[in-house]
Amino acid sequence: MWFPSLVQILYLIFLSGQSYAIFLHFFKPSTGLVNSNRLLQVKGLSVLAILISFPSIFATSLPSAVSHSTNTGLLHLLSWVFLAGSSLLGVWCGQVTGQGNLSVIFGKVTPREVINTGPYALVRHPVYVSYTLGWLGSLIAMEQEWRHNHAFFGFIRMVAMAVVVIGLVGLYREGAELEERQFMLNEDVVKGEVVDLGIRRKYESYKSVVGARWIPGII
Repeated sequence: MWFPSLVQILYLIFLSGQSYAIFLHFFKPSTGLVNSNRLLQVKGLSVLAILISFPSIFATSLPSAVSHSTNTGLLHLLSWVFLAGSSLLGVWCGQVTGQGNLSVIFGKVTPREVINTGPYALVRHPVYVSYTLGWLGSLIAMEQEWRHNHAFFGFIRMVAMAVVVIGLVGLYREGAELEERQFMLNEDVVKGEVVDLGIRRKYESYKSVVGARWIPGII
């Protein structure tokens, strides 16, 4: 009887979290989107990443981390860490933000509150960090097929996946920059509205304390 490996289970959990976040947790504002094409690109690239990575990760019963070379084992463990870290961070973000309280990426909204607790006390955009960790973990997991099953097609899929992940990270960065402009500069907010001065000052203070967008204390 076939049983999924740990990395396959973690991968499926990550995909479930992605679907929940995009379609349920973050709302699409009635005031529309700053750039609807960008949101479509996020969704399209996410689907493409799944179509590329799923066959590779489930192409074989992936070897255990200790059954092959040390390098392979370390990469396998790294994929576990990234995928598990992604899901745990995503759950933490969900608990702190609450369902339906924050807009989906690229939403045209006027910020009403500053979240500075939980993962937001470590980095300013932990949700996008969670997404990135999951896609990187998926990419690393694909290395197993490349090395141990279908070398040529596995390599091609890894290259394609890397390109897609780079595109997604670029969109996450653009979304993060938009959200900060909404707080700081009143740009791309709801027409006729402005960010409350107290909220803007609170965000300025938060930004001075939490300087990192992505990696605590680094960048």
